[in-house]
Amino acid sequence: MTLGIIGFVGLTLLEICVPIWTHLRAQDVHPVFVILLIIGVLTILWFAVTRSLRSAWVRTACAFAVSAYLGYAIFINVARDADYIWAGAALGVFGVFAFRFMRWAHEPEDDLASVFFL
Repeated sequence: MTLGIIGFVGLTLLEICVPIWTHLRAQDVHPVFVILLIIGVLTILWFAVTRSLRSAWVRTACAFAVSAYLGYAIFINVARDADYIWAGAALGVFGVFAFRFMRWAHEPEDDLASVFFL
């Protein structure tokens, strides 16, 4: 779950930081200041997220966001290459894992391998 959240948050932050970098560099702001500004904001966000992940509901919401993102990506990629019927079937199979993943995030009694039937 941690890698999925880090990947999801990392890509989202990258999409946010690149336009900020471009805008500030277009205003002739020194690159070191821009980098330090982005690192400072990311550090504050990191502490806020790690502090809030102690709550089961926040972990479940993060697992839902990761599952929704991956489900959307699977549906779009399969629908692009095949048919909507196969995309729906792939999404249905993924839904089982997404449900188990969210249940595990709410009450992490077993290890993560139990989510994937390993």
